[in-house]
Amino acid sequence: MFAYTTRRGLFMVTKLELLVLVLACYLAEASLQERDFRSITVAASGGVEFLIQDSLGRRSGYDPRTAKRYDEINQSYGVFSIDSENPSVPAPEPVKEFMTYAPVDGNYTVTVFGTRSSPYRLSMTLSRGIRDGADYDFGGVVDSNIVVQYQFRYTSVPHEPMSAFKVVRLQTLREDLRTCYTLKFVGEKELYNDLTRRLDKLDKYLSDKDSSKARHELEKFQEKIDQVRKETVKTEQKKAKPPKHFISKDAYDILTEDVTLLLKQLPIDKKGKGGKQSNRLQQKS
Repeated sequence: MFAYTTRRGLFMVTKLELLVLVLACYLAEASLQERDFRSITVAASGGVEFLIQDSLGRRSGYDPRTAKRYDEINQSYGVFSIDSENPSVPAPEPVKEFMTYAPVDGNYTVTVFGTRSSPYRLSMTLSRGIRDGADYDFGGVVDSNIVVQYQFRYTSVPHEPMSAFKVVRLQTLREDLRTCYTLKFVGEKELYNDLTRRLDKLDKYLSDKDSSKARHELEKFQEKIDQVRKETVKTEQKKAKPPKHFISKDAYDILTEDVTLLLKQLPIDKKGKGGKQSNRLQQKS
């Protein structure tokens, strides 16, 4: 038996009660430490700005279309450029960063605004405790006035799955193809025109609600860029002059990601027409 003196007098506890008390204090401290590690970080580099919206509808970031900055999410901050410490060394690519230490559970939307023709990187770090979180890294291309959306799900429930993905519609694939061509990641014009015509056919099948033909056309599009990329790699390995038709690795990865996400929105319908397809496929961003 242990005795403790309090303002109310003598307080008697057993060894078991003391152990429970110590354990309760430890768990309370551990819970506070876990909460200290709950955070969301989103960072972007390249010719982009971005705006993040949480599950409560609060926004943070910058919308260049309205030249308005938002700071509605509690306990968050943004770093909008990183300067070089050495004046003789060019400053690195500006980085836009968002971070909050008080994330709420639910679905988030990250809207990326293009400010010029440029590749960009977007990274997300979702943390809810020590060694319990998820990291996501995306790459893409943008041009001025192009808007790209990403979504992610945050949950504070330990070890429950979290997710993040790019929102892709047919318009997204068109814009990515056009920007890759503008940046000379895809060439030459003959190949660009051929791929564009394939997307025109895909658009028609989607309009006709013919998901079977739309899927087939999308698979043919992927087969074409697979073929061109394979030939491009051969010449790269030989360090020879690039072929007339070529696709860089970055362009190939971006277009393949778009095609993969579009295919997931199309039903597998062996009979042809009649399958239900997502109405978002033809929506513009």
